[in-house]
Amino acid sequence: MLGADIPQIIGWFVSIGLTGIGILVLLIRVLLSQFEKRLDQRFNQVEKATEEIAKLDYKLMQLKSELPERYVMRDDYVRGQTVLEAKMDALYYRMTGGPAADWNSRAGEQQEKTNERN
Repeated sequence: MLGADIPQIIGWFVSIGLTGIGILVLLIRVLLSQFEKRLDQRFNQVEKATEEIAKLDYKLMQLKSELPERYVMRDDYVRGQTVLEAKMDALYYRMTGGPAADWNSRAGEQQEKTNERN
């Protein structure tokens, strides 16, 4: 009686063991497929981010190329204004007889005031 039960018991253990191994293999496959899906999602996110970075890089390069055409540096503006003011001063001095005439008239006024005090 016990001799006939041993092969049956061994059969049960083998079938339970194979069932357990089958369940483990199934769980491992399911976990791996979920892991692969998550990796694919992350790679897609990285690709999208890379495309966005490339677009931003292109826009930045465009901005850098357009800046000299749209804006003037402070030093260049000051230099240009200085040139314009010098030209306007030269025109004024030509019209009024030069800076010496203007200076002499001021000096003459100072001399008259000094003479009046004395």
